[in-house]
Amino acid sequence: MNSGKNFGISLIILIIVVILGLWAMSNSNANSSSSSTTAASGSDVATASNANDKSYFDATSKVMYFWSPNCSWCQKQSVELETLVKDGYRVKNMNVSENTGYFDQYQIEGTPTFIADDGARVDGYKKADELKTWLDAHGGKIK
Repeated sequence: MNSGKNFGISLIILIIVVILGLWAMSNSNANSSSSSTTAASGSDVATASNANDKSYFDATSKVMYFWSPNCSWCQKQSVELETLVKDGYRVKNMNVSENTGYFDQYQIEGTPTFIADDGARVDGYKKADELKTWLDAHGGKIK
């Protein structure tokens, strides 16, 4: 009789766990959908149509800039890059969201990352003055 009671309790616990798991997955999918919609329509996140249309992008630059429109540090880096445009600094657009092969090809471990034609690299967010010094040393000033 005791084993029958244990079986019943185990069955009830299993059913509760399954229901909670299904509920959690349902909420996760709903949150993912709503956050994607918010991100696509929010002004803080670059949209696909204008993400690659930045004033600091120039295909002739000797410095590649690996970034993602969904990266909060890249969004902050964008502000720093914009301040350098007036002084002639430009970087090549290397959007890792559009080309995930960049991670393996250039051994990118995170964004933002800058890699110069001479092989020098700097990883992570940099303030404008620090980035300007690095870009000067590696051909990032082109205008």
